[in-house]
Amino acid sequence: MEVDEYKECLRKREQFERERYLKEFEKYPAGDVFRKVKYSMKYDYEFVDDVVIPAAAYINPKSKRNTINSISLYFIKINNNICEEYLTGRKFIRYVNPENGEVCFYNEQTGLYFNFNNYFEKAVGMIIDDVYTNNVVPFLKYFEDLKEEDDRLRAKSLNLMLKKGLKVTK
Repeated sequence: MEVDEYKECLRKREQFERERYLKEFEKYPAGDVFRKVKYSMKYDYEFVDDVVIPAAAYINPKSKRNTINSISLYFIKINNNICEEYLTGRKFIRYVNPENGEVCFYNEQTGLYFNFNNYFEKAVGMIIDDVYTNNVVPFLKYFEDLKEEDDRLRAKSLNLMLKKGLKVTK
């Protein structure tokens, strides 16, 4: 098998997995809760690079329980187009990338998004405790601050481009 054929085979497999988990998500009724691992969350920043997530967002040394609440975000499915983070109520809106057709759920306040490329897990036996509360609020606040900084830098660059008379729209 040639390299191009192999890459095409991998692309088709990824497309199949993506569609499979998205269809599984769409089957669940509104109001159900599902879990995404923080590691699978992605961010969309134009000027902020090399984002390092603080270890405190994942580890709670005082917890004697399983660390699942330290590494998870729980979402309530409002409908097939909107998910809401369980504790803070931040809404993640469905977005379809016109270039590749990939479906993701994006939050404007934080710049975070997730998709169903790797898995979909319904939250069974979910317990919202101090471990989750103490981890999710700083985690989302951290990304909200990064988004604000990125927006500030974007506005600054657009201002400089306008001053120089450069075209800023496509």
